[in-house]
Amino acid sequence: MVNESYHKQVVVYLNELVDVLYERNYFGFKESAYDYVDWILDRIESNIAVSPSKTAPEHFSKYGKSLLYQFEKKHPNNMVCVF
Repeated sequence: MVNESYHKQVVVYLNELVDVLYERNYFGFKESAYDYVDWILDRIESNIAVSPSKTAPEHFSKYGKSLLYQFEKKHPNNMVCVF
């Protein structure tokens, strides 16, 4: 279960992400999917204020104007983008 101190919609989204990661066999155990989402949250909380942001590519403009993003890599073939 994702920490309830986040906005309700964030908690719902992250719990759904756990389900998707597990159901699509990205992880063989649901606990591993929770660990991965916890890793994402830890990286966001510890790096969002100190890591440099980049301007998002134009194809993301449908989600908003002048978006910035950061990315985190846990494995060479895996990247998480945070907008």
